[in-house]
Amino acid sequence: MPIRDNIRTVLERIETARFRTGTTGPITLVAVSKTRPSGDIAEAVSEGLTHIGENRVQEAEKKFAEIPDVRFIRHLLGHLQENKANKAAAVFDWIQSLDDLDTARKLDRRAGELGKKLDVLIEVKTSDEATKTGIAPETAADFTGAVLEMANLSPRGYMTIAPFTDNEKQVRGAFALLYHTAEKMRSEYRGAALDVLSMGMTDDFEWAIAEGSNMVRLGRIIFGERNYDKTEE
Repeated sequence: MPIRDNIRTVLERIETARFRTGTTGPITLVAVSKTRPSGDIAEAVSEGLTHIGENRVQEAEKKFAEIPDVRFIRHLLGHLQENKANKAAAVFDWIQSLDDLDTARKLDRRAGELGKKLDVLIEVKTSDEATKTGIAPETAADFTGAVLEMANLSPRGYMTIAPFTDNEKQVRGAFALLYHTAEKMRSEYRGAALDVLSMGMTDDFEWAIAEGSNMVRLGRIIFGERNYDKTEE
């Protein structure tokens, strides 16, 4: 189906999931455009989407430069290496995968040089899969406190990737773990705007909404099937 129809369908599914679970607040849809041409981003934005996510800094930089007049909020979703932090600070508005304090300090320094404030999400590892990145839930308090002290980073909440399985109990368990971790952090840091829970992708976003997600990251369901290693969509 065309991107326009896919967007309409997924927005309806999000609204249905919100209604079913009694969610009252808005749910932000981040369209994941990795491996897709810049024209697909422009089309999605023309259909009303305002948040676009990419996994790799260099790929995003190239594509975004091809559509300089298209306005949208730019999210980095993939793991960020410290040596890419300076570039990421310039290219993106949100970093969703913060899990290293040295990288955070570098982002903070570069954002200050650029005169911008970066919205960041702290990635929490909620399953035991070896390929997953993120901080351990039990370290969230110390990590959050350290990032809150950085003048040019704005910690907005937490992100996780559920295990790649169709086992609903396991997937929802990972999402529930992030929800409860975030609740503890909001209680500990009452003055902080830790209001975003980014969890849920194409195959599990309705389960994520049921467990408290208010930001979903959807690629394949919007842009169509792709042949690549599905590490984030």
